[in-house]
Amino acid sequence: MTKREDLVEFAGKAGLELGPRVHMKKVGIADDPLVTTADMKDYKFGSMNVQESLPVSYWLEGFLTSKPTVGEPLSLLRTNRNGVETLGLPMTSFLKDISEIKDGCQKIVTENSVYFLTYLEE
Repeated sequence: MTKREDLVEFAGKAGLELGPRVHMKKVGIADDPLVTTADMKDYKFGSMNVQESLPVSYWLEGFLTSKPTVGEPLSLLRTNRNGVETLGLPMTSFLKDISEIKDGCQKIVTENSVYFLTYLEE
């Protein structure tokens, strides 16, 4: 994995501040989503897929660059996507609900998706 110091430098150049390290997995589709959810086999990772939501089972690890807040999108500095090291700056649709499901794990419901967000040790 890329060193945290390198990530801090990268984030700083983008005007971002790194928050906690997290694992986020899409576990479902929101009620009445704004866009359709892509099928894993057809989804084009790394492209701007504004008309499709991420496939269910998509997961990433990285660092929060915004605090989970209802009414705002959640943004991250991604370091790993589905087991492949790859830097990126993904952003969710607007958050509709945040609930604690167990220690260190939150259920995040956005306009399009349902995620489990787990805070990791560094």
